[in-house]
Order: sequence, then C-alpha cells, then structure tokens
Amino acid sequence: FDPKNAEKQPLLPEFKDEEDQDFARRLFRRTILNADYYRHLISENSKNWDLNRVAVMDVIIMQIALAEILSFPNIPVSVSLNEYVEIAKLYSTPKSGAFINGTLDGIVNQLKKESKLTKN
Repeated sequence: FDPKNAEKQPLLPEFKDEEDQDFARRLFRRTILNADYYRHLISENSKNWDLNRVAVMDVIIMQIALAEILSFPNIPVSVSLNEYVEIAKLYSTPKSGAFINGTLDGIVNQLKKESKLTKN
C-alpha cells in the first residue's frame, strides 16, 4: 500500500473464489438467523458476566464462531475455536481471546453432553 497513491490503489478482491463467497454468505445467514439462540448459549456459559457488560465485539465473534461450529460439519471444532480466538486477539480487547476461548469451550462441552454437537 502506497499512501501517495491511496485513491488509485486497487482494492483486493472480496472473495478468492465462488466457494469462498458461498461460505461467507452461509456463515453470515446462519449467524443472523440463530442470533438469539447463540446469545442464550453465551449467556448461560458466562454466568459470572452480565451479557450486556461483555464487549459487543466478543459477543459477535462468539456468535459467528457458534454458527461455524454448528453449521459446517467439515470444519473441526478445534480449528473454529483457534480461528475465532485469533480474530478476537486482533479485533477486540487484550483479554478477549482467553474469555472467548473459555466461553466457547464451555458451550461446546455443553452441546456435546446434550448430543446437540457430534463432531470433534
């Protein structure tokens, strides 16, 4: 990126290919359609926290992570967890990675016990 040519700088493509675009659309749709359920799971598994006091970005990241974990059977849970913890480190607060990791881990364990999540 050259700041002198900022206006003329070509934009990177939004998606690398059609499959990537389809994944993003499906993930976004699942996140929005199931937002209330995901917020319920997050609230249940962060008992020491009032959900209204949790960073908004953390809640959004966890909702997207849950959409991926529950809607894409070919992506291992550990891959999703690692990915969203890294996203939290980049886009949220310094302690978000640990908070999100602990909360999502609790949700995943709960869902497995309830047989609502069968993949590893």
